[in-house]
Amino acid sequence: MGREGSKDVQNAIFAGFKSAAVTAVVSSASVALAVRHVPWAKANLNHTGRTLIVCGASLFMFALTTDQAILETQRKNTRYK
Repeated sequence: MGREGSKDVQNAIFAGFKSAAVTAVVSSASVALAVRHVPWAKANLNHTGRTLIVCGASLFMFALTTDQAILETQRKNTRYK
């Protein structure tokens, strides 16, 4: 992989981290509100459950965004001229 390929991968990973950070903030806020106002969530979600929800959502968004960015770059690089 050349310099351009390495730079593309770094950009994809950075985009993944940004989307994971935004997802973590949004999902943390929504889980906190749910635990406060929804009786089922208050009774059944302990700290571990809340953490797993936030981590799972963040991990999913990281993988999805990184994959999309890499595929978009590949698509752009393999267009016929």
